[in-house]
Amino acid sequence: MGEHDSSLTRVQPCFASLALRTDPWIEDLLALGSRASSVGLPTSPGWAGSPTARPAPRGINQWAWFEYPCPAPVPYLEWLIDDIAANSRNLGLLKGYDAQTRAKREALFQADAATVAEAKNRLGQTDGNRGRAWHVFEGTTMVDCALFFEGVTVFVEGKRTESRLTTGTRWHDRRHQVIRNLDCLRAEATTERWYVMTVVEEGNSSLVGDAKALDRDQQAFGDALPHLTATEVDEAREHYLGWTTWQMIRSTFRLPKYPDKVLL
Repeated sequence: MGEHDSSLTRVQPCFASLALRTDPWIEDLLALGSRASSVGLPTSPGWAGSPTARPAPRGINQWAWFEYPCPAPVPYLEWLIDDIAANSRNLGLLKGYDAQTRAKREALFQADAATVAEAKNRLGQTDGNRGRAWHVFEGTTMVDCALFFEGVTVFVEGKRTESRLTTGTRWHDRRHQVIRNLDCLRAEATTERWYVMTVVEEGNSSLVGDAKALDRDQQAFGDALPHLTATEVDEAREHYLGWTTWQMIRSTFRLPKYPDKVLL
């Protein structure tokens, strides 16, 4: 956030410029990912197809979304409920919640069977994994940029001035933010091919180092996806394209210079 907000100084300027292009670009963008060769992207020209709009609020359809809302998968939220009931949590984590939420979550901390069953039942209802209800322990992910094409769906996690990649949440300290995006897209994707890629600022050694480390860190995927089998974790990892930089994208596509800061 602030005058160097990555969404306003990198994500939106970059992808708004790309979205205006009339020549194909999505295949070349994905090929910039550090894991693109190991993932094995198709090589036939135009394999991604044309942009395809998704329904958006207020009736405006979009194929390139900024801050795209994607809820956590129900199986993961069920795992969280079981984990919290089995291992409890510090009651201090309940500060700031309303009385009903505190009472319900305290009952989960105490492994109350009826409350566990009620929480899972609520998750199974339509849109039960959305919102800030007491039984939802991971909020809706706001994807920095989501791109929808006929043959591929892409989630982009963009970073600029952050000190590190986020590797945990309040309720799961090994729920890596990038892998969380991967899990959300895995549950939602309607295309055969779907990928997540990370874009970081060239020169930010901490972010670049974290991005490089994630490419090699198989254990991080298993830790962040505890509701999946080992085979499913490996399959999910094959949809992670790795990382590139904002500067590499700008150079590849000859985009206008990104703004250094925004007026507040």
